[in-house]
Amino acid sequence: MTKEIIQFVKKYPILYDSTLDEYKDLPKRNLAWQIIGEELNEDGESLKKKWKNIRDCYGKYLRSIENPKSIKRTYKNWRYAKEMEFFKPFLEPTLNLNNNEEKIIQDESDNYVQEQILDKKYSIDFSTFDYIDILFLGYSATIKNLTPEREVQAKIKIAKLIAEEEIKSIQEKEDTASFLICPNVVIKEEL
Repeated sequence: MTKEIIQFVKKYPILYDSTLDEYKDLPKRNLAWQIIGEELNEDGESLKKKWKNIRDCYGKYLRSIENPKSIKRTYKNWRYAKEMEFFKPFLEPTLNLNNNEEKIIQDESDNYVQEQILDKKYSIDFSTFDYIDILFLGYSATIKNLTPEREVQAKIKIAKLIAEEEIKSIQEKEDTASFLICPNVVIKEEL
């Protein structure tokens, strides 16, 4: 059924090409879904939901190719990838910290919406970053290119180093605080 849905949607660019004027014409899009539904003996609304799922899977498949670590293995050999190649030009790249995600133009029940697939990642305002934030972002990109074993080792070493520095900082603060609080300590100045 998935293959048939893809083939029928491909015949109706109004359902996926947001550059067309008709794309914003909801009655025309609904008519296209109704026609496809009649051809496949299924309700147009349920086909819309299935198409959304197909598009989402295709986006995950593309991301799994670009960054194999980011997506489950099930998408690496997605069987409908070849049939969905026509849809690739309608994906818009967006800036992301980890890799190039895609923005898919979606048609919801009563309106059209642009949705950014983030997979629980958030857009970030880089103008609020200081040099330390940027430095660690650079480190994260490097660490992601390591083998999984070396990645784990690097993360452990970094965590250990940060913990040691935090302990030293706490001890220094305690030493300074005890010096200020202790009344029996007399400081002699040499003249």
